[in-house]
Amino acid sequence: MKKKKEKYYAIWIFSEGGGKIKKIRISERMAKFLKWTSLSIGGLFFFCLIIFIWGFPKIKEHGTLKKENYIYQNVLKNSLVQIDEIYKYISELKLLEKKIRLTADIEGGNITSSATGGSDEEIGDETPENKILLSSKLERELSLLKSEIQNTKRNYEELLPAIEEKRDYMRSIPLLWPVRGWVTSEFGFRFSPMVETYRFHQGIDIATRPGTPIIAPADGRVVFAGWEGTYGKTILINHGYGIVTRYAHLSEMYVSEGQMVKRWEVIGTVGDTGITTGPHLHYEVIVNGVPVNPRDYLID
Repeated sequence: MKKKKEKYYAIWIFSEGGGKIKKIRISERMAKFLKWTSLSIGGLFFFCLIIFIWGFPKIKEHGTLKKENYIYQNVLKNSLVQIDEIYKYISELKLLEKKIRLTADIEGGNITSSATGGSDEEIGDETPENKILLSSKLERELSLLKSEIQNTKRNYEELLPAIEEKRDYMRSIPLLWPVRGWVTSEFGFRFSPMVETYRFHQGIDIATRPGTPIIAPADGRVVFAGWEGTYGKTILINHGYGIVTRYAHLSEMYVSEGQMVKRWEVIGTVGDTGITTGPHLHYEVIVNGVPVNPRDYLID
């Protein structure tokens, strides 16, 4: 059987300057191989190009999401750390409130804390489960923190009126000496030279020079300013809380009935009006209608 003669293809290559012409012979089998190889390479290139065009945004989006998740998780963790710091400040405020209540002898207030802070629990890698866990923990801690802040605010709102009441009470306590001098007669039973017998002395007598200014030892309202029998010119001040003070034998009175006076305010001067053996101030402290020893209130 006669063998089929193989075909060849000729390729001529011409140089630009008109030089020698080159001829390349390629067999039909080689031409087919080169054709299919070119088609395969071109197809593969086109396929890769499609994958690149379609996949690159996805890869970029995945990288962006991963970065955003990382930032998001760090923000959550930092928020929990900051919540923990706020809890510490709240604890300090509660401790301060406790000290204020103890100092001012004010009862009440919820001093104990129901929350413990937010950063002790360890959170693992940035998986979807951990992300949900972290978000849930943050939401829980924020809810507890809100409750703690409201509780602390309520305690201080209750504390303020109590402190103001204590302040008003302290301003109403006759702590100051109304005048400085020599105490010539104490509170209690004494021999009265005017009637030559023992009688109960309801205050203390403070001797000093006539005209010496007399101050109010506490805030209050003048309920009497005038002549009162053997006491002569007398002033009575109601300080509230059942406390009244009396100032007798005055030479001058600088206040009138119904007038409000403040601690340290000058209300009159020392004299010897009424029945007296000499210029002095007769000073009384009356609590709930009963005379008490003024020295129980006076501070040196």
